[in-house]
Amino acid sequence: MSNTSGKGPDATLDVLGTEWVATEDVIIDVGRGGRSKKRRIPVSFLDWTINGVALRSHPPKPSVAGERTLLVPGREGHPYPVESLRALLDGYQENDKAWVRFADGRTAILYCSQCADLNCATISARIEFGYTKVRWSSVAYQTGLSEGPDFEGFEPVTFTFARNAYESTIREQLRRWGG
Repeated sequence: MSNTSGKGPDATLDVLGTEWVATEDVIIDVGRGGRSKKRRIPVSFLDWTINGVALRSHPPKPSVAGERTLLVPGREGHPYPVESLRALLDGYQENDKAWVRFADGRTAILYCSQCADLNCATISARIEFGYTKVRWSSVAYQTGLSEGPDFEGFEPVTFTFARNAYESTIREQLRRWGG
């Protein structure tokens, strides 16, 4: 499913892409008397794909597929989607926006669908830039409340991309989202 780069000259590079996903958010309204009522609100977002498969479908598999990008229609030009994209590029300063990068230097890729806060379930990776390649290493769950990523129950996943194609994909989305 993923590339383990560096295993010989014939190792295949992964391809970063995007696809639109339609899903529902479940909102729980608590009314008078403590009664709760669930509402389902349709939502769509632009998701990351790796080799044509949604990132959320690769390990680590979410117990609830609630994590997603911040690329939601109507949010064009808003700082959250723009900064979430910039954080995936080389030269992003660790102290620029604390809500896209963890204290250990790992970068958020997918965020909690309800609040987009790093203290909730987030999929993160250590992003390393080489001259011709970009690597997302140790892709895992992480929260700002933990000391590091959570690899319980699975092996860490690594994806390696051709740098030019990777940066082209991110920059295309920056143009689209107003960055």
